[in-house]
This record gives sequence, structure tokens and C-alpha cells, in this order.
Amino acid sequence: MNPAPTPTPTFLTLPPKARAYVGAVVAAGAACLVVALTQVRVPHPGLFAGLLALAVAAAATKIELPLGRSQSNLSLSHAVNFWALFALGPSPTICIATAGAWAQCTLRAGGKNPRHRVVFSIATLTITAAVAGLPLGLTLDSDVSVAALARTAAVVAPLYFLINTALVAGAIGLSLRQPIARIWHRNFLWSAPSYLVGAALAAFATAASARGWFGWLALAAVPLYLVFRSYHTVVARLREEQDQTYRAMEVQNATIEALALAIEAKAGCTPEHIRSIQQYAAMLAEAAGLSEAEVQSV
Repeated sequence: MNPAPTPTPTFLTLPPKARAYVGAVVAAGAACLVVALTQVRVPHPGLFAGLLALAVAAAATKIELPLGRSQSNLSLSHAVNFWALFALGPSPTICIATAGAWAQCTLRAGGKNPRHRVVFSIATLTITAAVAGLPLGLTLDSDVSVAALARTAAVVAPLYFLINTALVAGAIGLSLRQPIARIWHRNFLWSAPSYLVGAALAAFATAASARGWFGWLALAAVPLYLVFRSYHTVVARLREEQDQTYRAMEVQNATIEALALAIEAKAGCTPEHIRSIQQYAAMLAEAAGLSEAEVQSV
């Protein structure tokens, strides 16, 4: 996403707070998965297998988000996870969400993601599915009525969205030493409608499949596809604007360097001295908590 390539960070190069945060999230995700595997019961193996395959396919169809030096993407696998929650319950959904998270990080990836980033991403979705499944016993009836599904979707969708995006925003904010709330508001709040639509369509799909209305299930994919395509268009436009901004910054930096070289010819400074000053200025700007755009303009 950046015009100039930057070295891929490793776990050891992360700030200490970010390393501790990633480790805690991974440990919590592993605990959730172990508990789910010990409690999983699959009364409908065909539906479980179908949702598992659908989750992997949906996760592989993703949108790369233009978050600067951080990498994140958006897929519609959460709609499948909602369907699994409503139809199968929390434990099978945790297994499906974990498999979908793996597919989202590894399948059709532009490059090989660092191992800690893959494990962290899988853990975030595992935790999200586990937490989102907690209210099911209070909101969902055993007969899967339409009213209960609507009530459950209204509770689960915001909870799923907040947990998932907050966990990712926390990692980005700690890695970049920027306010987590600002990272979340700027980069993730706009994706909330896709979670609400996904939960509503999952409730419809659950009711339709329980009543044998299989012909209506294909219609549920239409609005979800339209949401995905609209997000794809918005993100593509944002990426184009971001690239234009970086190109303008490069021209500005080249102009400043040319002026500095002209001053150096009279002041006796060396080009290496000028570049070292630029590097120190960028490091100080990052330490002060400036955004990436502000750092690039230093």
C-alpha cells in the first residue's frame, strides 16, 4: 500500500506493550479454541461442513484496507459466522471462525504474512466468536423463531463488531504508538454496516433453512454482495487518494532535499549529514505520536 517498500516487522521488533498485548490475545484465543473443541457437538454435520466451506471461501474473498504501515483486510466471513452462531451454537462457530481466520490470512495473500500476525488474527476471530456467543442463551429460543432471531441479531452484531475491531485496533495502536481510539474511529467504524447487514441476513438464512425455504437462500447473498462491492469501490478510491498523497509528499521531500543540497554547497554540510538529520527528525516525529502522513511530511 505504501509506494516505498518498508521492512516487514517481526514480533521482536514490536514495542514491548505491543508484544505483551499480542501474547495475551493469542493466549486467550488458544484457551477459547481448546474449550470449544472439548465442548463441540455437531447435530447437523452437513450444515457444519457447508458453513465451514462457505466461511473459508468468504474469507479468501477479501478487501485489503489501506492502513499505511499496518496491514488489515475485510471479508464477509462474519456473515457466515453469524449464521453458524444462530444455527449451530457457539462451540461449532468458534471452530468455523478459526478456520475462516486462517483462510483470510493465508489464502490469496499478496505476500507471506509474519507468523505472529497470522496467529494474532486467528486468535482475534476466535475470541470474537466466543464472546459473541455468550448472549445466545438469553436471546435465542430453542424453536428458532423469527422474533428470537431478530432479537439475537440485534445483540450479537454490535458485540461481534466491537470485539473484533477493537482487538485489531489495539494491536495497530500499540505497534504504531498511536491512540487506539483514533485508530479504531478512523479505520474501522465505517465497516459497521457490513456486520449489521451480515447478522440480519444470517438470521434470515437460519429461519429459511429451518423451514425448508432453500430457494430463498440465494437471495440472501445479493444484498451482501452489494455491500461488499460498495466497500471495494470505497477502499479502491481511498487507496488511490492515498497513493496520490504519497506521490505529492515524495515530490515535496525531493524539493526540500534539493534546497538543502543547495544550502550545503555554501554551508559545507555533506549529503550524508542531511539524510541523517531527516532520519532523526522522522524518528522524533514517530516518538511524538504523529500520524504516518505527518511523519512523511517531516
